[in-house]
Amino acid sequence: MAKNLNINKNTYIFGLLILALIVSIGIGFFVIRPLLQDNKKQQQILDNRKDVVKKLENKKNSLEKISSDIKDLKEKDKFVEGAIPTTQNKKELAYQIFAIANYSGITIDSIDDLKSTVGIEGDSSAIVSATGANDLGFIISIKGSYPGLIAFLDGLKNAARLVSVDNIEIRGEESSLEATISITSYTKEEIKTNEQL
Repeated sequence: MAKNLNINKNTYIFGLLILALIVSIGIGFFVIRPLLQDNKKQQQILDNRKDVVKKLENKKNSLEKISSDIKDLKEKDKFVEGAIPTTQNKKELAYQIFAIANYSGITIDSIDDLKSTVGIEGDSSAIVSATGANDLGFIISIKGSYPGLIAFLDGLKNAARLVSVDNIEIRGEESSLEATISITSYTKEEIKTNEQL
């Protein structure tokens, strides 16, 4: 009977172990497995949302850069608008041209005033029609060296007033050049507000 009791005890323990194993497998299959699958889905959703946030941050950075570029362009636009005077002050332009020539080391023989070049095809008329500006043409006769001529043209290009070089005729040698330069300057009529009227 003791042997029988020992077998029943061992069978009972073995049965409990098998039952515990079956319960563990059942809990793992019916409880833990769905939780792991749900966790995997949640992780995938989180990763997708992180990607969306990253894309939105990139768009935000792009919009900030565009906004900054727009501000820069508005500042440059103000500079360009400021470079176009509102009156055709020929004396002021002539003084500026003489100052550029003096700085460049060339001599101006003459500055001839052209009538308005409206109607002439080319860069000048394109600028006039695109901006609504009025143009004012000059022919400048100069003498000097080649480096002086280049410095003079750079001075015109970098002048605060908007000037386009339409034509250049050069004669002579590198150290003693004579040149005739046709330029066009632009003016824009001031728009009067109701307060100014």
